[in-house]
Amino acid sequence: MKTFFIKETALSQLKHNLLHNAEWYQKDKPWLSEYFGHDTWVAPSRVPLREDINLKMPVSSRENFDVENAAHIYTALQDLTPAQAVEEGFWAYLTHITCWQYMKERWPPERTIFSAKDPYDRFFIKNKPETRNGIARLWWFGYLTYDENRKDRFELTKYLVSRQDLAHNVLERSLSWNPNVTRGVINVIAEMERKGKPIYNRKIYRPLLEHLNNIGGVTLLDTLDTEEVEKILVKRIKQIS
Repeated sequence: MKTFFIKETALSQLKHNLLHNAEWYQKDKPWLSEYFGHDTWVAPSRVPLREDINLKMPVSSRENFDVENAAHIYTALQDLTPAQAVEEGFWAYLTHITCWQYMKERWPPERTIFSAKDPYDRFFIKNKPETRNGIARLWWFGYLTYDENRKDRFELTKYLVSRQDLAHNVLERSLSWNPNVTRGVINVIAEMERKGKPIYNRKIYRPLLEHLNNIGGVTLLDTLDTEEVEKILVKRIKQIS
């Protein structure tokens, strides 16, 4: 199965006219072919699709199925590389075509585009694709937490997504591009919680993440495995708690 991306010229046109396209974003079905009036706006990508993408529609702001959808998106796009995962045209195709119905429900354009401080956040990519784009964020949740050594390979995904403040703080930092680091952070926080010594509060886990960032300046985090990251964090917890 193929995936596609919006070509750069068409993407620039779409973004340039974004705030004038309110009527288009109210449509029930994907509309880019009609909008551009030709078929040169799109091209196939080199990323294979392992299975059809059919996301679960949110029922409410609390019951939004982010965990299930993250697992599904990552499974379907498991061959996507981090380098490819920052391509705006790739995610814009998914938000405007493949996942249009989901985006309309989960990130209503009237709220996330036309009444938003940053109208490009959810349907495009502004700065951090892994934290803001409506579909890319799901893939990054899966990519950074998927663990094939666990019985439930998305166990850490469930933990991270259920704690949105933690997810935001982890993914906003450059260290989060490394799955070993992200899994190490989640493992330590979850283990402390199981022992009845929760550190899930900003006074502790934020300094932990800052500590890892500082280490990254003198030690290449990419060379560390998950267990080594955990040892660093446990040592730091004893110093600050």
